[in-house]
Amino acid sequence: MDRADRLRAAAARARPRGRGFYLLDGQITVECGDRRWQAGPGDFAFLPRGVPHAFIVTDGPVRGLQIAAPAGFERFVRELGRPAERPGLPDPSGPTSSC
Repeated sequence: MDRADRLRAAAARARPRGRGFYLLDGQITVECGDRRWQAGPGDFAFLPRGVPHAFIVTDGPVRGLQIAAPAGFERFVRELGRPAERPGLPDPSGPTSSC
């Protein structure tokens, strides 16, 4: 098992929310239950809640739209996010500790 397989295996879990991804650019490998497939520009991937699922970027960067149901994910983003300091993407940074 290579590093990418270990990361995918660790990330696959049943989540309390279903997700949908509509990809605009890039490509991801999606795992949902016992299925695995590729999704690219113009594809929509639905990952139902309660079914172990994960995805990994295989050709990026990836741009797309994410739908989460039921509602509530926006609270997570609001609590952890911060307003943009300027137009464009922020400069890359390393992980931060929450401890």
